[in-house]
Amino acid sequence: EMQSPILAGELFKKLSLNPMPIAIIALIATLVTGGGVASAAQNSLPTDVLYPVKLTTESIQESLTFNQEKRIELQSKLAEKRLVEIEQLQDKGEVPIEILEKSLDRFNKRLATAQAHLDSISDSDVSDRKIATAIRLEDQIAKHQQILENIESRAGPGHSVALAHAKIVALENSDITLEKISRPLSGLVAQADKAGGATAETLAVEDIGTIAVPPSIPPTLRRVIDEEYTPHLETRAKNSITKGNHKIEEITKKIVTFSSHNNAKCSADEKADQIRTIKTHLEKMMSALDAAEEFFEDSRYVLSLNQSNYLFKLAIEIDNFIGKWNSNCGSDTEQGQVVNLNQKFTLGLNETASLKGHNINIHLSQLPHNCPKCENGGEERRYYNRT
Repeated sequence: EMQSPILAGELFKKLSLNPMPIAIIALIATLVTGGGVASAAQNSLPTDVLYPVKLTTESIQESLTFNQEKRIELQSKLAEKRLVEIEQLQDKGEVPIEILEKSLDRFNKRLATAQAHLDSISDSDVSDRKIATAIRLEDQIAKHQQILENIESRAGPGHSVALAHAKIVALENSDITLEKISRPLSGLVAQADKAGGATAETLAVEDIGTIAVPPSIPPTLRRVIDEEYTPHLETRAKNSITKGNHKIEEITKKIVTFSSHNNAKCSADEKADQIRTIKTHLEKMMSALDAAEEFFEDSRYVLSLNQSNYLFKLAIEIDNFIGKWNSNCGSDTEQGQVVNLNQKFTLGLNETASLKGHNINIHLSQLPHNCPKCENGGEERRYYNRT
């Protein structure tokens, strides 16, 4: 007999906490749900009753996946699924902070597990497989970064800390994966080209993509380099430079807005020190962008991406600086809502909202006079001013 969704969810929670043979877990999952509950749970969200069933089903799928490349692919897809779920919750309205934090924590753990599986693939035995898998993982991480940007553009101010951490985790995983791509590839090219007297400089990790691939490279690896590795990194590096330019423009506007605000709770000297720190970070961002562009021109795509990732980390730190300052030192007016373009929001009397990324504030106040008595019921109608 089919169990109720709540009972099924509780049973799956217990199963996930108590190790059991895989076959037994899969059998019980089928018997308890009849396949129907598990199937219905696949579209559930973190706020739904069936969500624990969905997570347990994913754990079973993970346990039944034995190929390392497939495991890595599964982990990256599950990480992306956690982010997509946040987007779906945003479509329905405000996302509770505890749900956001749990979902992002699951995302971070999935990425860490994917990296662990990638480490378990030997460099020496199957380097071409490891390189190809790492390339695909890095491509997925790039998608994760874009989804995080989309989530942040629609998130409330209370979500900024958790999202900033997740964005840094994604950037760090990008750097780690790039290194895992380049190191074994550099070693394989060095081995294959040893007879040709290649120099260490020619075969440096950051130069991969500019060297002539030796004929002795295995055909499968040659295809990876020619069809996946070089075009993928070139596109990623180019897009990151464009995004870096936009990020610098955005941060510059934020600094102008931040500098123009009056602060009631902290001294002018304290704010001046904070502005100097932020501007130093902005200068580092500009230097990183210059370096990324130079490396890109030399086709040194790994280093170009590393510099772009560094730029984005600095931007996150600046956002954190400004957010903490406004929270601790800003006036009540400055601590109003921060909204995005096309975002619906409610503004109460004498409340202020700031348009994210722009030097635009919206303040609702009551004008000092009332309209004449209305004909229906004699009620007064008051005019409000939105500036």
